[in-house]
Amino acid sequence: GEVTLVFSIPTLENRCADPTCIVLLCLDGNGQPVTLTRIKAAALSAVRAAAIDPFGRIVVIGETQSGGVRGYDFGVVRFKPDLSDDLVFGGDGGVAIDFAGGRDNTDIPIGLAFDQAGNIVVAGMAQRSAAGDYDIGVVRLRESDGSVDPMFGKRFVAYDLNGLGEDEAMSVAIDSSGRIV
Repeated sequence: GEVTLVFSIPTLENRCADPTCIVLLCLDGNGQPVTLTRIKAAALSAVRAAAIDPFGRIVVIGETQSGGVRGYDFGVVRFKPDLSDDLVFGGDGGVAIDFAGGRDNTDIPIGLAFDQAGNIVVAGMAQRSAAGDYDIGVVRLRESDGSVDPMFGKRFVAYDLNGLGEDEAMSVAIDSSGRIV
């Protein structure tokens, strides 16, 4: 079978104008590149993780610059199996999730998983108040269009485990009963 590598590189002149570019490289079963290679500007400052959903689409997470000067939000982009942008997802191929409501806080996604319906669960760290105070941030995005699932908590959830300090999810998985672990 084929393998798809997803990684980020700095700006490439005439190929990608964003500070960080996403590269999708498909390899055949022998590790040789196939013709499907894509370099994409996707407004992510870094690629943190990627996975293939139950429908063969490639989902990539990383932080994206928010409206503030110093803030970052969870960024999620989705590509079709042919590596083209999935324009149904967020209307332009990507979505941003801001746990702090527009402040210059830093939210960093770390892992992603898919539930049985193909919805995307993203977990990481969300800065909700003071500098250095990070909580575990979890959000579920609808498979159909990438919108935040309103049936999941209060749109998105931040868990504070130890008061002021760093709480962060290092990965996320979904068990056979649909529980997020």
